Amino acid sequence: MRTTRIMLTAGLVLAPLLGLGSRAQAQPGQDISNDLVTAERISYSWLELGYSHSEQSDVLDQDVGFDSFYTSLSVPFGSYVYIIGGYTYGVGSDIDIGFDSYSTEVSQFYAGLGIRVPFLARSDFFVEAAYVSGEYTYEGPFYDTYSETYDGIAARLGYRERLLDWLYLEGDISSSEVGGDRSTGFGLAVYLQGTEYTNWVFSYSTNDVSSQFGIGLRLLDLTSKIKDVATEG
Repeated sequence: MRTTRIMLTAGLVLAPLLGLGSRAQAQPGQDISNDLVTAERISYSWLELGYSHSEQSDVLDQDVGFDSFYTSLSVPFGSYVYIIGGYTYGVGSDIDIGFDSYSTEVSQFYAGLGIRVPFLARSDFFVEAAYVSGEYTYEGPFYDTYSETYDGIAARLGYRERLLDWLYLEGDISSSEVGGDRSTGFGLAVYLQGTEYTNWVFSYSTNDVSSQFGIGLRLLDLTSKIKDVATEG
């Protein structure tokens, strides 16, 4: 695991230097709050809906697999800062508590800020930090219900590269302290732009307590669309 993280970190640093990004002049001052999706830019205005599967240790230190549906969003605020947030609801495999088997559910939301650091016209470094809060619920066979809440802080540092007009990639390293558990990990994502205003997102992430893969549909440039509707109205 440590070797993998070192290789990922090196890759994030070396990728732009090896010529993966466009050699066009960077435009660090461009206003992403009206970010139209073009071949030379990465959108920070989107709403994403998707499915994820995770394997993790719950608050009782039992391994549980969760099938979840999630929604997440990003709203740019000026040229470099964007707001992030999201909500996930998942149903997990049964676990044993005492002599009974309990069904499991999890709900979680996060909210925070991100900062982009333009490197080339088609690539950015970024850093994000968010507050995370959630609840595990266990429902027993005799109407017994238990719940455990948790919260904490999660952060990640990464690199986004628009490799082709219809393809861009993302990699990150992460650190979190949630529910008393401190962990580090990494994530990878592939974005396929099917139309001008949509991306299919395929992601994988892992840390010391869980691993997760997901598939989602990202609707792009919502900020500009809302402004256009408001102006026309």
